[in-house]
Amino acid sequence: MKINPELQAVFNKRLDGCDSYTLDLSIGCSHNCIYCHFSQYQKTVYKKMNRDYKGNTIVLGIDDLLATTEFPEKIYFSYSTDAFAPKVRETAHRVIEHILKSGSTILLITKGIIPDHTIEMLDKYGDNVSVEIGISNLDETRRKIIEPGTPSAHKRLEMMSKLTKTKIAYLAARIDPIFPLIDDTKEKLTELLNAIAITGMRNVVASYIVATDHMIQKLKAYDYLKESLELVCEKTNTVAPYPLYSAPLVHKAKTIAFLRELAMERGLAIHTCHCKDGRLKKIDKSHSCHPGDGKQFKSNPLNTSDLSHFERV
Repeated sequence: MKINPELQAVFNKRLDGCDSYTLDLSIGCSHNCIYCHFSQYQKTVYKKMNRDYKGNTIVLGIDDLLATTEFPEKIYFSYSTDAFAPKVRETAHRVIEHILKSGSTILLITKGIIPDHTIEMLDKYGDNVSVEIGISNLDETRRKIIEPGTPSAHKRLEMMSKLTKTKIAYLAARIDPIFPLIDDTKEKLTELLNAIAITGMRNVVASYIVATDHMIQKLKAYDYLKESLELVCEKTNTVAPYPLYSAPLVHKAKTIAFLRELAMERGLAIHTCHCKDGRLKKIDKSHSCHPGDGKQFKSNPLNTSDLSHFERV
């Protein structure tokens, strides 16, 4: 991971960042999601550069970016942070508009609130824009413990309704991360998909928590998560260059199959993230989570007959 010594935002090419150029506009993220090892790693890298760093959110400079006229074909916001965390929103608006004017395609994944004037700007360049809104559960207790700096699910749903009225090429609700036993009960998933369907969203991405062993041990300090984390026990084939653990594949497959049933009844399409579990490619033939080209993909049935090929680690 590159951090500019002069604290200017720079591109990083990452295989584990959707194999695209990623752009973070801050060091640190005020959403403070307790499972995010990406943000923690970024802050650790910067701490080595600046021993006085206290872990606060630093908005990066964008002068160099605004002076640039040629950009990578596809850019992902953001790998370690959230472009629509409160301190970064206006910086994000300026950078995204500048990049879209160049003809590049952008993918935005956020749990934040995209301001109305930014939604209008994204609508203007809709053919080159993909947006996924993170929302894993409607429960406020869960949000305050796991994603304490994020806006409420209600506010995110309101924003999703606004986005569906635009010409943005690809929109999805992103159920990510799914914590087993907390987010994947039939009651919680039914409640969530009902709410998503009402917004007019038609694509849903579903992905379970992936975490390093060190992160799992840290998360076990939360009583709320202890039972869930007992199921985050299977070494998982991800695109990351280091070991990650997640829920067992059999457990995931049952959840995805249930989500497909719910989705079909509500006119939704379910997609899965193969970057976070490559084994899904063999049992789930639907398109990966963010195609980025605006096409609406149909969901194919989950091929659970292939589950016999996988063993617990």
